[in-house]
Amino acid sequence: MHDDESIERLFSLAVEQVDSEDIRAQLLAIQEGTDAIELAQELTDDSSADEANVAALIRELNFAGKVKLALKGNLAARTVLLKESNKQIQLFVLSNPRLTDGEVTEIARNTNVDEAVLRAVAKDSQWMKSYAVKYNLVSNPKTPIDVSLQWLKFIKDKDLRLLSRSKGVPQVVATHCRKLLEKRSGG
Repeated sequence: MHDDESIERLFSLAVEQVDSEDIRAQLLAIQEGTDAIELAQELTDDSSADEANVAALIRELNFAGKVKLALKGNLAARTVLLKESNKQIQLFVLSNPRLTDGEVTEIARNTNVDEAVLRAVAKDSQWMKSYAVKYNLVSNPKTPIDVSLQWLKFIKDKDLRLLSRSKGVPQVVATHCRKLLEKRSGG
C-alpha cells in the first residue's frame, strides 16, 4: 500500500503523459471526485469477478472511464487494465491505492507492460525495498538498460550468475553482471 503523497506523485506522472487539455480536465475531475463517470459495481467491489466479464465491461469504457477504473478498480480490473496497450492507462493503475506489493512484483516481471511503467516502479523507493521487485526489474528484458544497471548492485551473487548467463536480458546487463561478480570475488 502507498501513502497519499506517493499516489499523488504517480498520478501526476501519468497525467504528464496526456496531451489533450480536455482529457487533463477530465482526469482532474476524476481525481477530485467531481466527474460523472459511473463504474459497474463488479469492477470496483473486492468480490471475485470473472476476468472475461470484467474485460468485456472495460472494452465499453472510454479513456476517462478506464482512468477512473485504473484508480478505483478491483484486482480483476487492474489485471485487465495492465494488459491495455495504452501506457497511460497502465501508469494510472500504479496510482490505485489498493495496488498490493505482490501486484507490483508481478508488474516488474511482466514483459507486456510499457517501459514507462517499469521506470515508474523503479523510481518508487517504497516498492524498491522489495528484493523481488528489484530482481524482477533487472531480469525483465523490457526494463530500460539504465534502470537495470542502477539496481544490479543490489542483486545477490547467485542471481547475478543466473542473469550473466541469461539470454532473456540485454547483453549489456549480462556483461555487467559478470563484471560485478568478478569485482565481488576480488578478481
